[in-house]
Amino acid sequence: MFPLQLVSALISVGMALGALAITPPVANTIVPVNFAGNAAAIQAPAFGEDTRIYYQADVSGGILELAFTGPATVGKAFSLQTLIPAAQVQPRTLIAAVITDGVDFTGTHVYFVSPDNILSEYINPGGAWIGGPNCTTCIDRNRFAVQPGNSVLYALANNGPNEPAFIRVGFVSAGAPGALSEAVFTTAHGWTLAQVSN
Repeated sequence: MFPLQLVSALISVGMALGALAITPPVANTIVPVNFAGNAAAIQAPAFGEDTRIYYQADVSGGILELAFTGPATVGKAFSLQTLIPAAQVQPRTLIAAVITDGVDFTGTHVYFVSPDNILSEYINPGGAWIGGPNCTTCIDRNRFAVQPGNSVLYALANNGPNEPAFIRVGFVSAGAPGALSEAVFTTAHGWTLAQVSN
């Protein structure tokens, strides 16, 4: 009986090893993301389409930055951090983002609404982010009030090599409810506010 048990054991081990040899690789882990409102995204062509997504994961939470390499078909998430503290962000805030240099993430601007309905901004001028009470160049210093309950916020940047740099941030202003306003930034004039008209 002993030789029969040994043969049976060897066959079982061989089958187990064979099964291991054809087991498919473990699939990539999916990054779970909970959105409590809208999101904004930017990508940097110079970094192989690296992407940043800005969103709130909790209704009354801060704004997070999810970073991943390239498009989702080939890229991998490599960073998730709280960028803007909850105390500076309105629950279910609107979010918009732009890159002003058009190459990498230097010159990233993230726009959102503060708890007191002020259009606010965080900037990455290269290196560390600036924003909140310590930012003397952010849009919030102008106290542009956003109409409560509106659902419009967008940002555009002119980053052509032969054109003047400017940023446009569109929203519904509390000073002109029911109309579309744009805050426009130029290096020569700083921020100015106007309503879109015909």
